Amino acid sequence: MLIQVEDHLYRLRSLSGQVLFMYYHQF
Repeated sequence: MLIQVEDHLYRLRSLSGQVLFMYYHQF
């Protein structure tokens, strides 16, 4: 179960990182 939680946090962090990357590179 702990592995699933870490995997979820990793995906969430990766997704937010992609959003921030796209957001900052618009300017």
